[in-house]
Amino acid sequence: MEAYEKTLRELLEEEHKVPKEYYNSLDEYRKVVYKKLFTNEEFAHNDHRYDEIHEVLGEYYVFRMRFHRITYNFYQIYYLKMKSFYDGGESLYISKVLNYKELGF
Repeated sequence: MEAYEKTLRELLEEEHKVPKEYYNSLDEYRKVVYKKLFTNEEFAHNDHRYDEIHEVLGEYYVFRMRFHRITYNFYQIYYLKMKSFYDGGESLYISKVLNYKELGF
């Protein structure tokens, strides 16, 4: 789980983090403050209108949901699934991706 959390934290470094003072007013941050980071043209043409705020590891981040969702998908598909197995006491197996040359063909 430590490896998954480390990877997730590295991915989160690329995302826009919501300041802690807005944790109680996420809608205000999304509609007012976050939108001011872009010009109207950038907001419209770069599809920031599809951005969503989600909590990850106890902090809130703005995810670009239209096209660039790598961090969000990793969190939803891999991390949460592995975390549920880990919390449930399931055995976790870690595999290594092998280089084609290591297969011996």
